[in-house]
Amino acid sequence: MSQTKSRRSRSLRQLVYSQFLRSSLIPIFVIEVALLLLYFGITHYIAERNIRIALDSAKLNIAELAIAEVHVIDEHLTAIERVGSVLQAHHQYLFTHFDHVMVANEPDFETAENGAWVKKGGEGASLYYSAETIIGSEQLEKAVKTEEMDPLLQQVVDQHDSIVAAYFNSWDNMNRLYPYIDNVADQYGPHINMEDYNFYYLADAKHNPDRKPVWTNAYLDPAGQGWMISNIFPIYRGDFLEGVSGLDITLPQVTQTLESLSLPWQSGAMILDDTGTVLSMTPEIEVLLGIQELTTHEYNEVITETIVKPWQFNLYQNDSDSSQLLKQALQKAKVSGPQEFELNGEGYILVVNGIETTNWLLVMVTPKAVVFEEIYHQRRISSQIGYAAIAFMVLFYLMFFVYLMLRSRQLANKIVEPIAKLSQMVHDAVHSSEKPGKQPVNLDVAELDYLADIHRQLSEANHIYQSMVKEVTRKNAQLERISETDSLTQLNNRLKLDRSLAQEVKRAERYGEKFSVIMLDLDHFKRVNDNFGHQVGDSVLIELAELIKAQVRESDIVGRWGGEEFMVICPNTAKEQGALLAEKLHRRVEANHFSTVGKQTASFGVSGYRAGDNVESLVERADVALYRAKANGRNRIEIEHL
Repeated sequence: MSQTKSRRSRSLRQLVYSQFLRSSLIPIFVIEVALLLLYFGITHYIAERNIRIALDSAKLNIAELAIAEVHVIDEHLTAIERVGSVLQAHHQYLFTHFDHVMVANEPDFETAENGAWVKKGGEGASLYYSAETIIGSEQLEKAVKTEEMDPLLQQVVDQHDSIVAAYFNSWDNMNRLYPYIDNVADQYGPHINMEDYNFYYLADAKHNPDRKPVWTNAYLDPAGQGWMISNIFPIYRGDFLEGVSGLDITLPQVTQTLESLSLPWQSGAMILDDTGTVLSMTPEIEVLLGIQELTTHEYNEVITETIVKPWQFNLYQNDSDSSQLLKQALQKAKVSGPQEFELNGEGYILVVNGIETTNWLLVMVTPKAVVFEEIYHQRRISSQIGYAAIAFMVLFYLMFFVYLMLRSRQLANKIVEPIAKLSQMVHDAVHSSEKPGKQPVNLDVAELDYLADIHRQLSEANHIYQSMVKEVTRKNAQLERISETDSLTQLNNRLKLDRSLAQEVKRAERYGEKFSVIMLDLDHFKRVNDNFGHQVGDSVLIELAELIKAQVRESDIVGRWGGEEFMVICPNTAKEQGALLAEKLHRRVEANHFSTVGKQTASFGVSGYRAGDNVESLVERADVALYRAKANGRNRIEIEHL
């Protein structure tokens, strides 16, 4: 009886409420969970399908791009071969008509201390004869008459940025090379046997019976230019091989060509020769292989034979895991097209195409993570939306349950809405650069209205402060630019040059990089001021400044050191390359017709960073070289002494 009363004591409202909860909340909750599971399943399926589609599309796009890039490289190499064909035709014509060759001004020759026989003077191409070659009438005649090669050798090098040197090597160990090597006897040593070097024997009758242009593999240049490849071609007189002529391209130039290719998705690229040796590679491939490209070489001893890249650069000989994986993918790609492989837990796509001109291979490696980055991003967003939906569902049911229990939604809305308005106002103020309004905001809650007014005042004060900071920053930047700029030429002034030199010295000390300094001074500039006045002299300096800026690279730093003296700082540039830039500037100044005073000349001094250098020692050597150029007759270039 008591149990019956207990059961009947429940009110109808309680019964309806309990049944409503069971019949309304639970089914809705089950449906929502099912929809979320369906959402995540569909999202995962779509993402995986998109990844497969993107992978197939990426393989196709990379393969098509590789074909296009191979065509670019092939055209570049073919263009160099065409230049070489012109040189070959000229040299063979010279030897075919050797008896009729006449040279107007015979050069002077001398025997160096080590017994080598060399040309004196420093103009045109340098000439070297091995000390073991007996210099008879035939050798003397050849040394004189091959002077006819110099104009074309010079034209080829000066007009083609890719070509750093052009030369002819004879069967009896004579070398004629442009640009001129001042210390050619020391560079080559007393004896050099041409047939021991790949840039000679690869073009002989045994290796090249068709007498066509041939590309060498990478080797260390005996002439001091570092690692390079050469396009070589035999020079015959009838069926007799008089020698081999060639064009040199340094490996850093090949790397620059690779880095200039339009590679998507952070792809890396490398060129392999027919032995599997890496001729050149981008930084991405360096990281994969764990080796660093050879860009420079210290010539501590004479190069007496062909020196090729170390075995670590041969993909077929290097037994490291990365090289073996790349080799396997490469071999499969040759047969079946683009391949996928994994290295250090990361997936990659490998595409290979042959370079027809040289039988080399262009290999492109693309990280899959970059290809799928957008898909992964969309999948993360989809997951975040799903998690947000779960959070919202939990929150909604909690709020709904509280609403049914306490009937408090109306009060909650009255509290939440003004807080949301205040939050939006704070958000807009933080993310907007506009000046805040001055009108008070009415949130219908006294405490929130008070906070909103305080926030408005703080935002207005902050806006004024930020405006002041921006103006001070702008003026400071303007003053800094003015302090570092020469008022006459608008070049960098002495202060800026000193700072830049200090930075380059620190970079060279830390990373072992080279850089060079060029100092130049107009010859007899005092006469310009004396004869035409200082105003005309200033216009000459302005015109010279514009001329210098037009000739240097974007990375070079140009400034006025003082008076009519200028400086060019050349980052990542050895002094030999700095001397080439100085020569370029020298020719340009000499050829220029200044609008007010006509022809002018300039003298140049060049120095290169050495270990242990500071700014003063580096500049002092360039300055000494400049004064030596002045002392030796002006209108010339002098390089620091070792």
